[in-house]
This record gives sequence, structure tokens and C-alpha cells, in this order.
Amino acid sequence: MEPTDITIEILKSIRDEIRSTNERVDHLRTDMNGLRADMNHRFGEVNVRIDRLHDARIETDLRLSTEVLAVGTTLIAVRDELRLHRTSRSRLDDHEHRIEALESKKTG
Repeated sequence: MEPTDITIEILKSIRDEIRSTNERVDHLRTDMNGLRADMNHRFGEVNVRIDRLHDARIETDLRLSTEVLAVGTTLIAVRDELRLHRTSRSRLDDHEHRIEALESKKTG
């Protein structure tokens, strides 16, 4: 059985369509690879930003902790000064009363 001209033409047409389809598939693959590379790049940038935010948060937490400690230390110092003042105040009042008593004895 010998191929006819129409059979050969049909086979050539099928071959050409397959080549065209393969070219479109290759083009889609190239586009997909480009999109994948772009997405990977963008995800990398997002990860860098997240890492920066994480580092900034840690730094902020450390600064806040340091300041809270400083406030606590200052409050302790103020408390101690108030206690000292209260103790000194009662001693001062006692001395004032004694002086008044001595002055009253002297004049009286």
C-alpha cells in the first residue's frame, strides 16, 4: 500500500501542529520559569523584611527592658530618699521640741 498525496499532507499537517504545540509549551515553560524566579525573588525580599522587623522588635524589647530597669532603680532610690526624709523629719521635730523645752526653761 502506497501513501497517497492526501495522507502525506495530513501527516505533514499533524507534524506541523505538533511542532507548533511544542513551541507553545516551551514558551509556557519559559514564562513559568520566569514567574517562578520572580516569585522566589519576591519571597526572598519578604523574608529579608520579616527578618529586619524581627531584629527591630528584639532591639526595641531590649531598649524597653533597659528603660524599665532604670525606672525601677530610680523608684527604689526615691523610696529610700523618702524613707530617709521621713526618719530625718521625725528626728528634726524631736530636736525642735527639745530646743523649745530648753528655751522655755531658760526664760521661765
